[in-house]
Amino acid sequence: MELEPGLAFGTGSHPTTRLCLEIMEDYIHPASTVLDVGCGSGILSIAALLLGAKSAFGVDIDKLAVKTALANAEKNGFTPPVFDAVSGDLSENVSGRYSVVIANIVADVIMKLTPQAANLLKENGVFITGGIIDPRKDEVEACFAKTGLRFWNTVNPKAGTCLCVKENESFDNNRLRCRGNRIDSVRNMRPDSKSAYIA
Repeated sequence: MELEPGLAFGTGSHPTTRLCLEIMEDYIHPASTVLDVGCGSGILSIAALLLGAKSAFGVDIDKLAVKTALANAEKNGFTPPVFDAVSGDLSENVSGRYSVVIANIVADVIMKLTPQAANLLKENGVFITGGIIDPRKDEVEACFAKTGLRFWNTVNPKAGTCLCVKENESFDNNRLRCRGNRIDSVRNMRPDSKSAYIA
């Protein structure tokens, strides 16, 4: 992956970014359509496409971040409509439904955006979040529950990354998992230690 973050967030060095990248390896497949909320440099969208996703769409309130994300995507061979990004509010600029929604931002913003994100998820879609520190976990989980999201998995609670899926009785975790495609640079950025559990 070739990346120039400029002033935008997303270099791959932050623990929550690394953990989101790690989780994405298991939940991105060739049919995946990805929404990247707070896309920053575009690192998560680009990683999703390199992992084989069909398309990715980024949204950020920072116009400079959107410009940076589009430039980085082009450096890696992805241009509209495979990757596109817009600046502004989620509800005003995003429509349709996505199989994966990613939000690597702080807990307060995630909770504010959760009702909108839930409506943008396809059935059995996956909501990957970063930036939720362990003391805020129960609060965020309650917020997810109100919008039909089931708290599914947590990787490294201290770093604050969690994985959620839209509630559905027929959900099959094994059907979603895909380990066939990997990015060496993502694997190399994994932290030395992690903990994982399903709640």
